[in-house]
Amino acid sequence: MLRHPVVLAALALAMLSMPLEGQSRAFGADGAALLPHRDSFEVLVRATSLGFRTVELDRVRSGWRYVDVTQIGAFVLQRTELDLDQTGAVRQVMQGGQVQGIDIRTSLEYRRGRAVGVAVVPSGGKAVTVPVNAVVPAGTIDDNAIPLYLPALDWGTDTAWSFPAFVSGENALHTMRLHITDTATVEVPAGRFPAWVAELDGGPTAVRFFISRAPPHRIVREELVGTPIEFVLVR
Repeated sequence: MLRHPVVLAALALAMLSMPLEGQSRAFGADGAALLPHRDSFEVLVRATSLGFRTVELDRVRSGWRYVDVTQIGAFVLQRTELDLDQTGAVRQVMQGGQVQGIDIRTSLEYRRGRAVGVAVVPSGGKAVTVPVNAVVPAGTIDDNAIPLYLPALDWGTDTAWSFPAFVSGENALHTMRLHITDTATVEVPAGRFPAWVAELDGGPTAVRFFISRAPPHRIVREELVGTPIEFVLVR
């Protein structure tokens, strides 16, 4: 991943300036549990609209294709495309766009137990090229793919999941943990949703997800922990 959208939102902001018990379960691809969908979000900073995000998961002949487009003011524009096989495992990541006028891109393939490619990331006001050639253990999740798997999890039974995640912008493997911390009723432009509250930690930034309790388990709100930035479901 070059940057998860909530991390990009944090960059934009800088430019503008009862717990539930449960066993930790494996978090992974399950092509049979995936469902095609398209969701649209509004980006809010201190309750002010700053941009948009659209995500779409579609079936294709080779398996699945996931596209995430995020725009945050005039500062960030990013398009991420993931190609998944029939089992739901990510095989290719293509990402491009701009952050504060700096061109960014990622081209990555997962094959034979390795992640291979290149990432161009913003650092110190310029583009920095990060060669990627890393061993990835079985069950590794590309961090761009985490949101697309959330609706397929068994939210009614499991309360925590742990997994290795590869972050291409760092050429690094992280051990991440997603765990339910609470329940809430969330009001967003798309409506009012009883939701699971789940936090993702162990990665470049902590993220709080609000997942609708009724199937399909949609992300209805997403927050960058410790900041006023959020994504709210519009439709």
